[in-house]
Amino acid sequence: MKTGKQIIIWAVGILILLSFILLGLGLYPVVLVSKSIITSRQFNKVIASSLFYYQKTFSVYATSAPINESGFQKEIKRAVLDKLIEDKIINEILIKKLGKKELKRLVDEKLIKLAINNEVAKASQVLYNLSLEDFRNLVLIPQAKTETAKEQGIKLEEIRKSYQPIILIPEFYWQNEVLTRD
Repeated sequence: MKTGKQIIIWAVGILILLSFILLGLGLYPVVLVSKSIITSRQFNKVIASSLFYYQKTFSVYATSAPINESGFQKEIKRAVLDKLIEDKIINEILIKKLGKKELKRLVDEKLIKLAINNEVAKASQVLYNLSLEDFRNLVLIPQAKTETAKEQGIKLEEIRKSYQPIILIPEFYWQNEVLTRD
């Protein structure tokens, strides 16, 4: 009987430890889109990149930057989350329509046309504060999939209506296929 209790105690302890590790790494979900998740880590990385981009842009073109204003940051979060949800929806639709292998082939074809080189790597770092790999995964691949969806005749406006993502961030909610904030 002692060994049964010990196993349960160890299992609970390991589960708690794994939970803390996942939380610390930002690997917990902030949105569930059908069979896909958007993690806190991914969400925060894109927000940081967007704010970095706007900060750079405002420093060149504007006398003042609203980056530190609460409303501006909330709108950036809303726009980023909406785009991430849209990217997940597009990915799922394309996989259903084309299959994973064909989708990968079409995306790779588009990326090859971009001729990703050292200049792109430098630009992604300077403009977005992203490594080339992150820039590729967070910007270029989703954009290639969006273009592929349009080429396939997929109308995202209509498809969004059939999805009901589960938003796990209290300040946002999904209403009539639009991500809204409080």
